[in-house]
Amino acid sequence: MNVVCVLQCLSLCVSIPLVPLQWKSYMCSSQGKILSFTVDFESGFSCSENISKKTIWKYKFSQLKGSSDDGKTRVKLLFQNSENKQIEMKELEFANLTAVLHCIHSFIAAKVATVDPVFVSSQSLTQKYMCNS
Repeated sequence: MNVVCVLQCLSLCVSIPLVPLQWKSYMCSSQGKILSFTVDFESGFSCSENISKKTIWKYKFSQLKGSSDDGKTRVKLLFQNSENKQIEMKELEFANLTAVLHCIHSFIAAKVATVDPVFVSSQSLTQKYMCNS
């Protein structure tokens, strides 16, 4: 199943045209540094220096173990280090936190749908019910 199909299934009630995204980046800050946070359908999450583009950290979707946010600008992402199995917290601040959280959720849902076909059909039924209610 491809990303376009998944995103269309997850967006049945949306009336805007869909453009498949393979990745999306947002400017953010952490510990006083301006960074670029990227969600990539193939590789997962990464954070890089905004100017030099040097990658600071990178995690697969499967390494995300939890998250929390303050509802305004800050999010904490908890990742499991693949080598030592320790949980590492990354705290980032965004001007557009809601957009970032929606993006993360959409990419994770699309990723799950590619490995679980039942997820797609259950979402289609849910969307039909919600659109007709």
